[in-house]
Amino acid sequence: MLNHSAPALHRSAYGRLSSLHRLLRRCATDVSTSAAQRPALVVAPHPDDETLGCGGTIALKRARETPVTVVALSDGRDSHTDPAWPAERLAAARREEFVRACTRLGVERDRVILLDHGGGIDARTAPEIAARLSSIVRETGPAEVYVPCRLESHREHAAAWRITNDVLRAFPEIETFEYFIWFWYPRWWRALGRTLLAPREGSRPRLVRVALGAQQLESKGSALEAHQTQMTVPPDSVGPWPVLGEIEDGAFLARCLQGAELFLATRAGS
Repeated sequence: MLNHSAPALHRSAYGRLSSLHRLLRRCATDVSTSAAQRPALVVAPHPDDETLGCGGTIALKRARETPVTVVALSDGRDSHTDPAWPAERLAAARREEFVRACTRLGVERDRVILLDHGGGIDARTAPEIAARLSSIVRETGPAEVYVPCRLESHREHAAAWRITNDVLRAFPEIETFEYFIWFWYPRWWRALGRTLLAPREGSRPRLVRVALGAQQLESKGSALEAHQTQMTVPPDSVGPWPVLGEIEDGAFLARCLQGAELFLATRAGS
C-alpha cells in the first residue's frame, strides 16, 4: 500500500539508497535453504505488502511445496481517494487482487485469509486483530512468521508489527522475519544499526537474506502486476492516482525485484 506519510527524498538520494541496499544484502546471513523448507505465516497490513516485502520468499517456499498462509489485516480501502472509486469499490477490487497475487505466488486459496478490517490498524482495532491472528497461528502452526519491520515509517505497518509481536509472545518457538518496504530513509537506517547493535538480554536480531532465482522473481513480478489498483491508473479515475512505479522514479519497485529479500530475524520480545 502506498505510504503517503513517507518523507520526500531528493533524486540525489536514490543512488545512495540502492548502494545501501546492496551493502546490506552482502552483509546479511544467507538463510535461503532453511527458509525454503519451513512452514510460514505471512502477515500483510494491506493487500500488496505480502508481495512487496516477501513475495519471492513465498514463491520459493511454494516451489518446495512448503505450506504458506497469507493474511491481510485490512482491505486497503484507504490507498487512494477518488470520487469514481468510493471506499467499498476500492476495497472489493483490492480483495480480488490480493487473492490473485497470492495464487500467482503459489499459495492455495484456502490459505489466503482476508480479515477485511476496514477500520484501520491501530489501538482501537488491535484486540480484535490480535485475537484472530492468535487463532490463525494455532490453526496453521508456522515455524516462521513474516511481518513488516518494526522500523517501518508507515504507521499501520509499525502497528502490525506490534500486534503480531504481542501475539507471538505466546509462541516462543516461532521465529519472526521482519520485512522492509517503507524503511529506506536515512532516519531508519540509523535505527536499524541501533536495533542490531544494542546490548540486550536473550537473542539479538539478525540481518538475513533469502536469495531469489529467476523463477521466484518472475512469480513476484507477476504477483505485483495482479495488484492493478496500485500499479496502474484506472481508466475511469478522475483525480490524482499515485502508483508504485512512480516512487523514486521507479527505483522503489526495482529494489523490490532485486535478487534477494532482506529480513530482520527475531523472536517475540527481542
